[in-house]
Amino acid sequence: MSRKELMREIQEIKTMLTAINISLKHFINQSAEISNQALLSHIRNDYVNAIENYLSSDVKEKLELKLTPKCEKREACKNILGDLLQKNVKLIRQEKINDKVIEKMRSELHNLRREHALKDECHHCFDEAELLFEKQIQLLKSLNIYSDVEHEFQEIFKIPEETVNNEILEPLANVKRLQILKSLLIKERTFSELMQITGLQGGNLLFHLQKLLSAGVIIQRHERGDYMITEKGYKILKSIAELYLDIANKAS
Repeated sequence: MSRKELMREIQEIKTMLTAINISLKHFINQSAEISNQALLSHIRNDYVNAIENYLSSDVKEKLELKLTPKCEKREACKNILGDLLQKNVKLIRQEKINDKVIEKMRSELHNLRREHALKDECHHCFDEAELLFEKQIQLLKSLNIYSDVEHEFQEIFKIPEETVNNEILEPLANVKRLQILKSLLIKERTFSELMQITGLQGGNLLFHLQKLLSAGVIIQRHERGDYMITEKGYKILKSIAELYLDIANKAS
């Protein structure tokens, strides 16, 4: 075998080994991913089972405890309401639930009230069932299984644009004003200290302080006194920090 042929075979072997190595790495990564997914799935399963068992027991215990004791329809209503609430419990196994599913369940509960709550005292039992139902919905929300998007949108649309802009967005839409507010989070500051922190002089600093004072996010103890952050200012600053961290974490 000539040297040229030998070198060609060695190169072919190297190419083949490289391909095998790439395939092996892909297989290992895929296996690890499958293993992690299986583990997460197993953990979620155990977690869901525990919550489902708790909710199921809670339905039985609460209906037994809260329904009117001396009523000829007690057992019948307990079974009817129990079936609906237990069906609601099963929703915890879903990854996501939309508004239509929840509204359908809520509508079923309202229909049961119309059909079976024929006496005034009957409404007590259905009130208790509705409390249980809403408790289950809140849990679904906290587990991020259900999100009442329509309600959230309604809350967003209620925001008074001009007020929010004047009292929150515009006063803090400036690097220097944000610096001032952050510095006051630690302690009260004099005008001179704020000059050092921001690098602003006299009238320029006063302009920014006036913006913050007008928005009610800071106060001045008395004329020529120290500046301090208000509860409103603290809440806004805290909300900004939480929003920033949430966005930064999702982006990374």
